[in-house]
Amino acid sequence: EAKCRELRAVQQREPGETVVAMLTARRLGDALVFQKKHVEAEVVYREVLSQQRRHLGAEDPHTLETMMALGALFSQSGKCDDALATYRDMQRIQLRVLGAEHVSTLTTSLNIAITIGIQSKFESELLLREVFAVLQRVLGDEHLIPLAASYNLCTVLHDQHKLVEAEARCRDVLTKYRRVLGADHPKTQIAAQFLAREYSHT
Repeated sequence: EAKCRELRAVQQREPGETVVAMLTARRLGDALVFQKKHVEAEVVYREVLSQQRRHLGAEDPHTLETMMALGALFSQSGKCDDALATYRDMQRIQLRVLGAEHVSTLTTSLNIAITIGIQSKFESELLLREVFAVLQRVLGDEHLIPLAASYNLCTVLHDQHKLVEAEARCRDVLTKYRRVLGADHPKTQIAAQFLAREYSHT
């Protein structure tokens, strides 16, 4: 964080807002998020996003990456409405530029479904099923993004007391995580812990 601040200060004294300066500021925002300084990180991300839209355009990959980071920050901060608005803005751009089945568009759709789950489990379940079906068809059974969608669907089903389906789906996710990532990977261990909790409810 300190190095990013120092480099950013030097760049701000120079005329113009270069891509390098915006990237440095973005990294500062990332460092602040890592340190859980969410309020300050939001200010930085908003500033970077404004500069990127002005200099690179709304459809530039760097701009979309910053929107994704800002949306994730809103989710972490409990600002679900802001997160959904940001993700939906992204989705509109991605649908126009990349198409509905591009991995970036599908990832944003997954983030929307997960964020909606904080407010409405039923709506989230419907969206997650829809997104998972497309992800599975486009990327395959053992790609990490559809596996993430399936795991999030497990948790939503669990919260709605649909325990039989939640357990079956979680077993499938856990088996694939073990094969793809190994037994010691954090994602594998989290899925295993969730499955253990399911046993205690059935």
